[in-house]
Amino acid sequence: MGANTKHRNQIHLLLAGEPGTGKSQFLGFAYQLCPRAVFTTGIGSTSAGLTVAAIKERGEWVLEAGALVLSDCGICCIDEFSMLKTEDKGSIHEAMEQQTITVAKAGINCKINTRSSILAACNPIKSAKYNPGVDLETNFGIVGSLLSRFDLVFVVLDQCSVTEDQKKADYILNHVIIIEIVVERE
Repeated sequence: MGANTKHRNQIHLLLAGEPGTGKSQFLGFAYQLCPRAVFTTGIGSTSAGLTVAAIKERGEWVLEAGALVLSDCGICCIDEFSMLKTEDKGSIHEAMEQQTITVAKAGINCKINTRSSILAACNPIKSAKYNPGVDLETNFGIVGSLLSRFDLVFVVLDQCSVTEDQKKADYILNHVIIIEIVVERE
């Protein structure tokens, strides 16, 4: 890289796969692990959604921070990423690439930092199963330009196998029982 080349320090990771494969639990674990983290859904938990919203408070316009702004210098965990609001789909491009959000709402013009890593998860939109015969854009309903903002994309599949599922269930149940005994003794 040349001396004038700029790069971002945050990585963006997408877990795209079938329901029941633990994607949301992975996001929840990352949320608990990171000291500065925000957990939200693609539908958005506030009126600000992922970016910012202009709201009128005591007769004046103020900005309400969304998930990407609140997670500046941390991690933003977004579940159901393919269900993003239309207005967030456009602005998240800038946030993921430039690490800023440009605001031009209610006479307020500014640029806000969003230097956060994004860990997102989504399910196939047309059916519960991933279709290997079509591309990621068609499977998950995320446009190619937004998919290209992710540094890593993992397709998580539920490979149906009765014997493997039984082994995993036995392993989990055996370890859960041991943990419960230890907790009861303390």
